[in-house]
This record gives sequence, C-alpha cells and structure tokens, in this order.
Amino acid sequence: MCVAGPAFTVRGLAYNEGGDRDVDWNVIVLAFSMVFLAELGDKTQLAIFALATQQHPWSVFLGAVGALLISTALAALLASLVAGYLPEGATRVTRWASGALFIAVGVWTIVRPA
Repeated sequence: MCVAGPAFTVRGLAYNEGGDRDVDWNVIVLAFSMVFLAELGDKTQLAIFALATQQHPWSVFLGAVGALLISTALAALLASLVAGYLPEGATRVTRWASGALFIAVGVWTIVRPA
C-alpha cells in the first residue's frame, strides 16, 4: 500500500510512447530501491530510531513519512521544472557532478579533523 499510494498519485504525470499518460513501473521500482538502500543506516534513520525510543513509534513514523514524502516531491518537481531548460546531454553532466559531489562529501567526512 505504501508503494501503491504514491504510484496512483503520479498517474498521468508521464507520457508513454503512444502519447498516452501512464506510469512507468520500472522507474517506480528503481526510485524505491535507490531511496530504500540509500536511507539504510543514514543519519535520518538513526535520528528516527532515537526518537522512536522516546516517543510513540507510529507518531514518529507518520512524521518521518510526511517529511520524506514532501522533500522527495519537491526534488521531483524541481527536477521536472529544470529539465525543460537544460540543453541536451546536461543530465549526464548533472549525474556526474552529483556523484562527484557525493564522493567529495564522503571523503571530506572521513578526513576532516574531529
């Protein structure tokens, strides 16, 4: 149900090859997998874990879901707006730049003085 809700929400936002609006389930599964794996053990999950030890778990869960839903919706909306202004091939540069920045932050986190 958690996956089906967002999927039905975005129905009609993408066009298939025939020009009809449709949802690409492969992209949904890919996005879910990427976010799920990226969030395992990160600071957000640890903060939610700590909060849930002191507060009602369902309240913490609903607050966390709402925050992730809104932040992800804003990212997707911003990307769809910016994509129309980017020249052809810019998404490849964006992916490389994002990956390099992610690696740089990781290296900086490891080597910075405590």
